[in-house]
Amino acid sequence: VHYVKQSIENYSAKIGYRIEYRDLRIAPLQLRLELDEVTLSGREPNAIPLFTLRRGILQLDLPALVAGRIGIREIQLTDPQFHVERRVQSGKPGLWNWQSFVAAVSKALPPKDPASSPKQIELERFGITGLRLSLDDQPNRYRHDFGPISLELRDLANFSKGGKQDTLEGD
Repeated sequence: VHYVKQSIENYSAKIGYRIEYRDLRIAPLQLRLELDEVTLSGREPNAIPLFTLRRGILQLDLPALVAGRIGIREIQLTDPQFHVERRVQSGKPGLWNWQSFVAAVSKALPPKDPASSPKQIELERFGITGLRLSLDDQPNRYRHDFGPISLELRDLANFSKGGKQDTLEGD
C-alpha cells in the first residue's frame, strides 16, 4: 500500500496536479485495488477539481497477465464527475482545462520505443454509475450540466481473438 501511495504522490508532483483520495485498499491475492473519494485538481489554491470520484475499483486478470496481455477483469467508477471549463485569458478564449491536463500527462510519459509491439489489452467489464459532466465555456457564455449517466461495457479488447491488431471489439 505504501508503494502505491508514494507512486501516486510522485506522479502527482511530476504532472503538476493534485491527486488526492480518502482511502486506498489493496487485495493482492485478488489483484484488486479500491479508491474512495478521489479528486484531481490543479495546484492553485481553491482550484475547481477537474475530476472527482466517489469510488473506483480496478481488478486485474491473472491468466491474461501470465499470457503477456494487459488483462483487466473490472473497472468500476461510482459517481464520477468531470468539470470541463475554458476561461477568457487576455481577452481571448484560453485552453480548456482538460487540454492543459492532457498536455501535462503527455509530457510526463516515457519516450515510445518504435521497436516495441503494441500491448494487447483485454477488459472484461467497464462500468460507470452516476456520471456527471459540468461544461463551462466562459468565452461563449455557455454552461450546462449533464447527467447522471450510467454505462456498462463488457468483453472489450484492442485485438481480435484471431490475432488481428488495432481493433476494438466488445459485446
